[in-house]
Amino acid sequence: MAYIDSLCNIKNRNAFLLEQEATFEVDSIFYIVFDVNNMKRINDRYGHLTGDIIIKKAADIIFKSFSQIGECYRIGGDEFSVLGQYKSEAAILKCIKKMNKLIREYNLTSDPPLDLAYGYAIRESTDISTYELFNKADKNMYKLKRKGKVIAFPMKG
Repeated sequence: MAYIDSLCNIKNRNAFLLEQEATFEVDSIFYIVFDVNNMKRINDRYGHLTGDIIIKKAADIIFKSFSQIGECYRIGGDEFSVLGQYKSEAAILKCIKKMNKLIREYNLTSDPPLDLAYGYAIRESTDISTYELFNKADKNMYKLKRKGKVIAFPMKG
């Protein structure tokens, strides 16, 4: 119970921090960091119950897309991460493609739409700490967000 997020039913920040410590000496790992775009706008316009539905849907899509290559965590309000043993960048990109497909399918019939920003970073040796690697993934998410390379759906209404 202490390691499962009660809203999303995936691993929580406590579990994430334990796993992060356990990977200090592991050479080949990756992080993917996610953030739900427009969360404040969704809560303000549609209410927090709808915001919770969006957060749960984000968790569901992340889990369905990435659970085969890593562990999925809700690490903050609308922030998620995947931590896994690195095998290939192609595997990560395949999962990102699946995530984008699931988001598009969900948004065909949903208002407000779900819009997830993401970024990833790969470590192939322990020359970089797990904390630095996570920060690199987070920075990559914001770079992509600024460049507009995330799926963007305008808010209706």
